[in-house]
Amino acid sequence: MTRFPKLTTMLPLAMVFAVPACEFGDDGSGGGFTTSAGDATGNGSTTGNGSTTGAGAGGPGQPGWTVIPMLDDESDPQNIVYHSGNTLVTGIYFASIDDGYVVSAGANQTFSYGGAVFRAKQKEVTEVLFSGNQTATCALGTTDFIGIEATPGGYMAKAFACDLVSSKDGGATFGVERAGAGDAFGLEDTLALRHLKSGALMVRETGVISRTSSSPGPTAVWTDTWAPGAVPPIPNPVPADQCQSGPESQGVPSIDQAAYVSPNGQLIAYTSSPDHDPQICISNDGGESFYPKLLAGVAEDVLFAPPTGVVFTTPTNGITFYANSLYAGRGYVFHTTDGGESWSKVELPVDVANKRIELQRAFFAPDGDHGWLVGFDYDSSVALLLKTSDGGASWQMSGGDLAAKVAESGGGKLSTGFALDANHIWVGGDDGIFAANAAGGE
Repeated sequence: MTRFPKLTTMLPLAMVFAVPACEFGDDGSGGGFTTSAGDATGNGSTTGNGSTTGAGAGGPGQPGWTVIPMLDDESDPQNIVYHSGNTLVTGIYFASIDDGYVVSAGANQTFSYGGAVFRAKQKEVTEVLFSGNQTATCALGTTDFIGIEATPGGYMAKAFACDLVSSKDGGATFGVERAGAGDAFGLEDTLALRHLKSGALMVRETGVISRTSSSPGPTAVWTDTWAPGAVPPIPNPVPADQCQSGPESQGVPSIDQAAYVSPNGQLIAYTSSPDHDPQICISNDGGESFYPKLLAGVAEDVLFAPPTGVVFTTPTNGITFYANSLYAGRGYVFHTTDGGESWSKVELPVDVANKRIELQRAFFAPDGDHGWLVGFDYDSSVALLLKTSDGGASWQMSGGDLAAKVAESGGGKLSTGFALDANHIWVGGDDGIFAANAAGGE
């Protein structure tokens, strides 16, 4: 089978992204959507029996944001990597209030050094656990990360589809090994890698979905189960009523929320826009078939672009979103309550509805009701944070003094976030911005 990697991944620095934390439920019908720490999908890490590994931190703290300096990598005194003020924060995960992990991609002065995996407390980055300046196993150059998630044995920092950067000792150390899948030259990213009760499922940025019956690793054997754009396609032929293009991200680095995989691997969704018809491709059979669900009411001049991301907080409740800086007033959020079968357009807050904005990532608290969207307001040149308290059915402005604090620290756009509970949240983005809040974002 011939695959066609996206040209943007053929850069000296391979671009990667975050994938939401997974819940280890039954491969078939089990593995509900209960959470311990709310990431973009609302799926936290669990032990597989319904008990959670993380814990909330109680009620709300004082309003206001604390910007946390990133830690420079001084492991080589002759070649210090200055992450502070430079690196792009791309993924955040907290198992508890002072047990956190942050990942980044190289940017500004760190562009040629790649990203890193950091250990963090609520308001402090304490250690560089793994440097992207280290050599990858399947690609030349450095490694950029775009996410950190819990796994059955510890944590996984997402990078190349063919590499697995992970911790198998509960986050104490991280190492790299072959994942057993992906392009041999590291030309593709992983939009999702879900550990299942038996095996794993991977969504690759080149439009391919693969499965293995074993754990990801050097000996894993992967089988491609969905690749409509391949030659020959899988399945061959692709039924006319199903999605004719596979999953891919429009971002550089890739935006992982272009694809979503439920904890049990049965519900899979990805964004698409073939023939200028923005849609969400939905599978309820673990990726054997995908049916297009159109988004009605998208402005004509942005029909060409697929939604930026799609996330679910329960088997039925989810959102999809898009906003681009070139098109004022064209941003949107759609909400579903029937597992993606139908989507209703949601009004954006009047403060930004007609502005040039960018929406980069959604993340939800474990309750699935409280959620946030991060991005940037180009007309006002400030960081942007929207919030919902009804699972995405409505959105309001949020952030308190966040925009001012980010600007004071020399930062700009926000690209990621994480919620431990409805009150304790973190956001990250350009120029080494990493910030904490204990009052639900206010």
